[in-house]
Amino acid sequence: MKEKILLMTFVFASITLQAQEHDLAGSWSGSLEVMGQKLPLLFHFEKTEEGWKGTSDSPAQGAKAMPLKNVLFNGLMASWEFEQIPALYEGIMMGDSLKGNFTQAGTVFSLDLGRAGDTDKAGMERPQEPKPPFDYEEIETTFTPAASKNKLSGTITKPKGRGPFPAVVLLSGSGPQNRDGEIMGHKPFLVIADYLTRNGIIVFRYDERGVGDSEGEFSQATSYDLKEDASDAIAHLKKFPFVNQRKIGVMGHSEGGMIGWMLAAEDSNLNFLVTLAPPVLPIDEFMEQQTLDVLKSSGASQEIIDQRLTLNKKVYATVKSTDSFEDLEGNLKGMLKGHLASLGVEDSALETETTKIMEVFGPTLTPWFYVFLKFSSQPYIDQIEIPVYTAFAGKDIQVHASSNAHALREMTSDQPDLFNIVTYPDLNHLFQTAESGSIAEYATNPETFNEKVLEDIARWIKQLK
Repeated sequence: MKEKILLMTFVFASITLQAQEHDLAGSWSGSLEVMGQKLPLLFHFEKTEEGWKGTSDSPAQGAKAMPLKNVLFNGLMASWEFEQIPALYEGIMMGDSLKGNFTQAGTVFSLDLGRAGDTDKAGMERPQEPKPPFDYEEIETTFTPAASKNKLSGTITKPKGRGPFPAVVLLSGSGPQNRDGEIMGHKPFLVIADYLTRNGIIVFRYDERGVGDSEGEFSQATSYDLKEDASDAIAHLKKFPFVNQRKIGVMGHSEGGMIGWMLAAEDSNLNFLVTLAPPVLPIDEFMEQQTLDVLKSSGASQEIIDQRLTLNKKVYATVKSTDSFEDLEGNLKGMLKGHLASLGVEDSALETETTKIMEVFGPTLTPWFYVFLKFSSQPYIDQIEIPVYTAFAGKDIQVHASSNAHALREMTSDQPDLFNIVTYPDLNHLFQTAESGSIAEYATNPETFNEKVLEDIARWIKQLK
């Protein structure tokens, strides 16, 4: 009977396919129910000369741009595998939905996906995305960080004239990013660079290691490694004669803002700092709030939220108490067995159930995650002696605005003139004007980056002495 139902579904989908053309390209979202918990997932696909390519995000786990493999699509049926976990998705295209199943460790979960934004299909434009010719100069350049020896490639946008001009290096949030900071059909770093350069400020943005035209391997890099890359980017920018040597700064978003805290405390080449939605709270507290906000926005029940927060707290505590990355997997398995036993799971099933959960957590068990969870911003913020402009977004569900802004004000209360802290109430994590702030809105929002924020930042940079 089940095979007959599936066949009927296939035939129905074939009939509807004759009436309209389907395309996998773009972003898709859905929620996977695992052990009574909703796990929001995002998938992003593009068609290349070699075939389909894709990545996946798991916002509640802090995992971003996880590579997919064997992505197949024939106009009706779609399937793909995950590189980092033994899991498979198979679905049938029905209108603007994918109806299918997610299979992991022999267990099948229903997972239906809807479009999270497709600019071509919806006729949606990105009105802020700049189009040539530009009224400024673009300079393609490379630099080689001393620590990694990987050649990194980027673009400097320079106002016309000899200068010298104030200059900023752009630092992206977590996950591998190209110089435009591409996310869900938007190119926020391209928009930022265009606006600031048209307003007399040099901008240097670059492909992170292993992305675009840059060499290296991103997957093994920690926040400290990315900080070293950024420090060398600052030094490289400083070499150009049109740069004002007393007005060189960094503008970092999310984790890029966290890296900005480190640079502002340690890099003598830096004269000012702009941080956008930066983590300020201890990372385990920050991620607990992020999980709460993301799950609430996805419609999860309070029971599911409580279960997830309880487990996440145990995971975070285990990571923080583990002295070396090599010991992390074993320590987490031990913790999970104890957790499951406390929930009444039979001894005979503990190993199997622990393995299932470890496979779900698998994509996050990286050197980056291990280092990130142990990170504390305050020791760096306490050392900062250069001007700082920090912007939070009131509808941000990834970096909670009020709690992080409050913590930053407490930390900097003895030097209010040095720290300019602003919250924009109607914006989301990407600094788009938002309704709910949910991640699903990122792609469907025509705004790439709020111009009022850009105006405020440009004015602040230009008034620096």
